[in-house]
Amino acid sequence: MAQMDSTRASSMAHPGNAGLAKFSMQGLLRGDNAARATFYASGITNGWLTRNEARRLEDLNPIEGLGEPLLPLNMSTQNRRDALLAPGGT
Repeated sequence: MAQMDSTRASSMAHPGNAGLAKFSMQGLLRGDNAARATFYASGITNGWLTRNEARRLEDLNPIEGLGEPLLPLNMSTQNRRDALLAPGGT
């Protein structure tokens, strides 16, 4: 890792080199596609991860409207359900 950093630094020091290098250790440590998909799906559907946060973790640009956490509609109390079904319920 240190050698990669020094090699990158010396190659970028040459005049006229306007390239941009990006190196992420998280990219090396993340699991396979199936494991990441399961992790993101769990977080998004359970409301502790937004869709844009999952996109950021995959090094993708955010999309407007995906920054709000999803709330599972089946995770509520009976009292809340009854209040919604009552006339004029909110």
